Amino acid sequence: MGECMVELSTREPLRQAPSFTRGFGGDALNLAAMAAQLGTRAAYLTAVADDPFGDYLLDGWRGTGVDVSLVRNVGGYNGLYLMAALQTGEREIIYYREGSAAARMTPEMLPTEALRNVQLFHTSSITQAISESSRKAVRAAIETVKDTGGAVSYDVNYRRLLWEPAAARAAVEEVLPLVDILLPSVPEDTGPLFGLEDPAKVVDYFRAKGVPVVIAKAGPLGAWGGWEDETRHWPPEATKVVDAIGAGDAFCGAFLHGRLAGLGPEDCGTLASVAAGLSVGQTGTAGGLPSREAVVAALAGRVELP
Repeated sequence: MGECMVELSTREPLRQAPSFTRGFGGDALNLAAMAAQLGTRAAYLTAVADDPFGDYLLDGWRGTGVDVSLVRNVGGYNGLYLMAALQTGEREIIYYREGSAAARMTPEMLPTEALRNVQLFHTSSITQAISESSRKAVRAAIETVKDTGGAVSYDVNYRRLLWEPAAARAAVEEVLPLVDILLPSVPEDTGPLFGLEDPAKVVDYFRAKGVPVVIAKAGPLGAWGGWEDETRHWPPEATKVVDAIGAGDAFCGAFLHGRLAGLGPEDCGTLASVAAGLSVGQTGTAGGLPSREAVVAALAGRVELP
């Protein structure tokens, strides 16, 4: 569950760019697309507006292999962001999302019967941040899934342009007792919200809070994980970084595919690290995700991909 916005991107500074390339991007959609690429049946829960971009978004999401049958069509407009990926490696991003279709999601709009039949529900604090009604919908969706025996995964994904650290931390802590798999980024999420910048300490902190599986993504340092009595570090797999946007979503989508397919957390982390490493070697978010064939080749027999 989340918001996937229209993306207008350029390689020039925004104030100088003569043209933009159209795309789309959103953390939950990217994650679902990665899982679908690997073979998971993944559905996307959001709302889309009937503006000129509505059909474009729906067609694009279908093209990633994600089920869009749960998407609600509403009036208004879809969220939009402008992004300049500069040659220096810096990025300029401007969001236009207040009052967007996804921000108008309410608990009453949720597909309750579908939620009662999912094995795993995933969302992030971004979905809680875009509106108060969306935050309530996230809580209601999580409770529905948990009440019927499903599992919940959650990516902190703090965005300072959406809210202050204290408000974001409160939202995380609101759902944390219901989370089965926590996937924070270190230090981007855990520094501002919890004052934690050491991935191993992040794992220990949230495991002590009662989260069964904690996977701390640390970009070029790799990832750290903790579950039951086990801890693990997975080194980064990338050999060449072209575009790191969406790498965390690729990691999470691959990790969750592995869990749903019956792999243990250690093998899931290896699978996820390989998928993330491949994703940073090409441009694009959902469009830059690696294929199942590419992931299998890069795994080189270390993990049998279900």
